[in-house]
Amino acid sequence: MATVSQQDIPSGSCVTLGDGDIYGLGVRIGLYLQWASGFILRLLGSWPRVSGIRTTNNILCGALVVAEFIHIIDGSALSIEYLLSYYLTIVLFYAESYNLVRRIDPEGDRSFAASMGYDTGVYRLYPDFPLIFQNLLFASYTLFGAWFWQSGIDGTRRTTCDDRAAIVFLFALRNPGWTTAATVLASIAGALFALIFFMHLKNLKKGVISGPELVFARALRVTSGAPLGPENIGIPALLRPELPKPRGWSISSIFHFLREVIHFTLINLVGPVVAIVSVERMIQANKLQTPSVRESTGQMIALFTGATSFMVALWEFGRAILNGD
Repeated sequence: MATVSQQDIPSGSCVTLGDGDIYGLGVRIGLYLQWASGFILRLLGSWPRVSGIRTTNNILCGALVVAEFIHIIDGSALSIEYLLSYYLTIVLFYAESYNLVRRIDPEGDRSFAASMGYDTGVYRLYPDFPLIFQNLLFASYTLFGAWFWQSGIDGTRRTTCDDRAAIVFLFALRNPGWTTAATVLASIAGALFALIFFMHLKNLKKGVISGPELVFARALRVTSGAPLGPENIGIPALLRPELPKPRGWSISSIFHFLREVIHFTLINLVGPVVAIVSVERMIQANKLQTPSVRESTGQMIALFTGATSFMVALWEFGRAILNGD
């Protein structure tokens, strides 16, 4: 673990030595670029590239998770580090938990849904190994969090001053109400990620055109904005909304546009924004000091990897513009 020298810490300050290889500036920027790359590629529908970026994410996030797991078990971790690592490895990438591959319906242009302006391509969920590995990583680290908040936190080190957590807004990390709520939430979220893992494992490379996904899409059709047509139209409207576009300036059109904006934001942006804001606020509030990027090999690797992925995404974006997609 890369650390700064104790002599760099002013006497009597609340500055705490942190682990640059887990949440240093280079690691954070690299992971933020990884998220931005996946976001761009998902909007473009470039699923082979998304799978490649997801593989890179799995390597980076898996290494961070294993490192933090070891630190927690051996008692060397700071109490705030699990939440920091969870934001950076799980919350930041929750919208990547599934693939959605579009296949054009040759009869779509003559359908009622198409006449209403809806995309009538047939969508299917195609899990691959990188996706299933990510599902397993999400499930295992989230369920580990249930144990951490219940009892594991007692074996971790405190920061120099009060431990501060954040879900956008700051609060006391060791507050009993928070640790109890976090234990329950981690158990529920872990069970959900485990369900997604087993569901994808069952349908590996087969595609999902019926079952729980369609039931979920049908139940939430009102909020997703899906038309009252075939169930497969409800999947993209719910799980992979496209960039909202105004259809007119009537009251109903504006209302529909705002609903699409909210839905798009909930699916794609809320988690990453909460993760980024919370991580940066926690690092600032706890006065965590980590080595510079040039002093940490882990930070340089994460930063270079994120920058490379982002350049790949920009390349695909440029190709889409040139091809008129």
